[in-house]
Amino acid sequence: MDKFKGTGEQTMNEYKNKMYKQAEHFGLENRMLQCTEECGELIQALSKYKRTLQGDKTCKMKRSQAINMVLEEIADVEITLKQLKYLLCKTEAVEHIKVRKVIRTEKRILEPKEQEQTQAQYEHFKDRFLNVE
Repeated sequence: MDKFKGTGEQTMNEYKNKMYKQAEHFGLENRMLQCTEECGELIQALSKYKRTLQGDKTCKMKRSQAINMVLEEIADVEITLKQLKYLLCKTEAVEHIKVRKVIRTEKRILEPKEQEQTQAQYEHFKDRFLNVE
């Protein structure tokens, strides 16, 4: 379970319950639109941050401000994504897909013998935790 530093499990459950109630209140179509907007804002924030790293003089934002902007937008995107998974009743399926994609990427960067071990680890994980196809 996700936990914040200094918050208890009850607080996290309250947070998730509120997030899901908000999702139900606004509905799927609204959350899809909101997620698209938040993704666009994250793209913009990442672009500004990259400009500060490159020393772009036309970008008047300090690096610390750009980082904070990125963090805010990551939070917004994550909230809307969690709401979409909830409304679509596909949270477990998404987790399965994420595991598969991480393993696939890992296989691409490993040597052939290590790839076999990674596949075996994935099969064990999938059978044990992810009974979703």
